[in-house]
Amino acid sequence: MKNITNPILPGYYPDPSLCRVGEDYYLVNSTFSYFPGLPLFKSQDLVHWNQIGHVLDRDDQLPLQDAMHSGGLFAPTIRYHEGLFYVICTNVTTGGNFYVTAEDPKGPWSEVYWLEGAEGIDPSLFFDEEGRCWYCGTRAIENQSYSGENEIWLQELDLVKHKLTGPIYSLWRGALRQSVWPEGPHIYKIGDYYYLLISEGGTEMDHALTIARATDLTGPWEGRKSNPFLTHRHLGHRHPFCKIGHGDLFEDHKGQWWLICLGSRQIKGVSPLGRETFLTPIRWEEDWPYPDTVDGLVPANLNHYFEGRVKVGAEPFITFDINKQGLSHEWIGLRNPPTTFYEAHNDNPNLFKLYPSSGYPGDQKQLAFLGCRQTSHNYDLAVSFRLEEVTPGLKGGFMIIQSDENLLLVEQEVSSEELFIHVKEIRKGVEKKLNTLKSKEKETVSLNIKQRGTILDIDWLMGSEKVTLIEQYDTSFMSTEEAGGFVGNVNGLYLSQKDDVNSSHAYLNLLHWSWHIL
Repeated sequence: MKNITNPILPGYYPDPSLCRVGEDYYLVNSTFSYFPGLPLFKSQDLVHWNQIGHVLDRDDQLPLQDAMHSGGLFAPTIRYHEGLFYVICTNVTTGGNFYVTAEDPKGPWSEVYWLEGAEGIDPSLFFDEEGRCWYCGTRAIENQSYSGENEIWLQELDLVKHKLTGPIYSLWRGALRQSVWPEGPHIYKIGDYYYLLISEGGTEMDHALTIARATDLTGPWEGRKSNPFLTHRHLGHRHPFCKIGHGDLFEDHKGQWWLICLGSRQIKGVSPLGRETFLTPIRWEEDWPYPDTVDGLVPANLNHYFEGRVKVGAEPFITFDINKQGLSHEWIGLRNPPTTFYEAHNDNPNLFKLYPSSGYPGDQKQLAFLGCRQTSHNYDLAVSFRLEEVTPGLKGGFMIIQSDENLLLVEQEVSSEELFIHVKEIRKGVEKKLNTLKSKEKETVSLNIKQRGTILDIDWLMGSEKVTLIEQYDTSFMSTEEAGGFVGNVNGLYLSQKDDVNSSHAYLNLLHWSWHIL
């Protein structure tokens, strides 16, 4: 068997939630300001994951106008009950907490049902043995004595009227004295107990999963004395995995218990990939769950746990179905992009024509951009594109974006009928040109991008000639540690035009896109 390793979803796939239907497993992740929202994966063995779509792929479902880069969608939960899939989530930019439903997880998903009175973030659903649905969420307590003093709360949800109803119950404020940011709750009924799994400590190095149980859904809830249930916060920056937290418990179709959770892989003290999806086996002792690993940590290698469960020689991978517009589902945009801003090539699901918008990288406006998540600290990426129908005022090219204020551009610009290639960084909102070269009309720009840890090299190939655009460039500023926020790096292409320029026939033609992950 080839190595099956953590993370099982590498790259910016945070806040995982999972439900099982028979022998099929469905997983969703947060997407913040990216569009479409909430990638939906399917697996039958927990090793091979196929993205079958996005939960939210319509503007009316996902208003993201003017969203901050780490605004938008926080922490979804996916559940299945009596023939219907439910995904509940928070749009922190517009609307608050909501849920959608679908009979087929590939969609279409329903209109958005906004929940009046649902305070806070990170909602979850629990269906009890009587078929009643309960909303469980996170909110700040009144008269906080310190920042991050939250509580987990519960209220019944009327799925016919799409409204919260009945009394509100305060369940738990976390395991530790002065616990900060208790959030991401999930409730389960297992045996004689109800279990409440949450995260606390914030999303950085102090992140942890804690657990409580009760014999009645509304409490009282008893925290496990040996909490945290799972954490790497005591290991510091040298351990390969850090920031472990925000998980979901589930039992597979063979009776084995697992925890899906998020974590980060740091390189030189920074996390350019953001928070990724990890898997950990679980065992039960005295009616409490424990990580079923030698050291109680998230394992790097999962082979031992899958012996006899997947076919010999089966290599773990992520695959992407094709969306209704002809592109692979790995391509994502920012906020609510223009209605028709790209056209997929008929013969290749990874190539497209990109039409301009007036937005520009970093300005939080409607942007013509398509990108893919960076999934490794070490990779080679070959990109070729050409700017068609040259019009003054056009700017477009390749972009690595961590946030609106921290990004790197290799930009072809049309200025007074001349073309230039600029290499620009935007660091903490300040733009700086790193290199400028002249280009030719309708010249194909072929880039070789090499990332090794935090160090980046970019070469421009002009026929047999190679021109170095940047060399040994430190990208540490494009990480959550330096830029803040909750996302990871995304690589892609963009095209922008000035508001007063008519570029109706202009487009950027992506001719080649090839990742080599090391």
